[in-house]
Amino acid sequence: MLAPPAGFDAYRAACHTFIEAAQRLDFLEDMAEDLADGRLGVTEEALARHGLSRTAMEQDPAPGSVAALVGDQAGLVRAGLAGARELVDLVPEPNRPMVRALVTLQGHRLRSAERAGATLARRPAPRPLGSALLTLLRAYAGTFRHRARP
Repeated sequence: MLAPPAGFDAYRAACHTFIEAAQRLDFLEDMAEDLADGRLGVTEEALARHGLSRTAMEQDPAPGSVAALVGDQAGLVRAGLAGARELVDLVPEPNRPMVRALVTLQGHRLRSAERAGATLARRPAPRPLGSALLTLLRAYAGTFRHRARP
């Protein structure tokens, strides 16, 4: 629906990058809930790099190790979102405000998760409602400005 008439391969690659970053962010934000439900989206390899295990995460993980894990995963999300920004230029002009907003909203969520740090092992990050609302209003205004052009 948003795909450009040309350059579909670049569009598909940027979509994949965006989806992967958003999924990784979901795993980070949902860490406490996932642990309570007996699952964890963060890989065993990522845990091990920070001296953690799933068992440790379910019990009493070292806050410094969890903070390092969050920082590591946040860096991967940030890199993915940076790559996904090219989507804005790949979609038709009328869709750009919406796509820009989608990527920007993920950035707000990421910053909230980073601020939560090690507490993500016990509770979700607060939702960035104020910045999300402002982003959506800007996207709406951008869409309206585009329609108003002759």
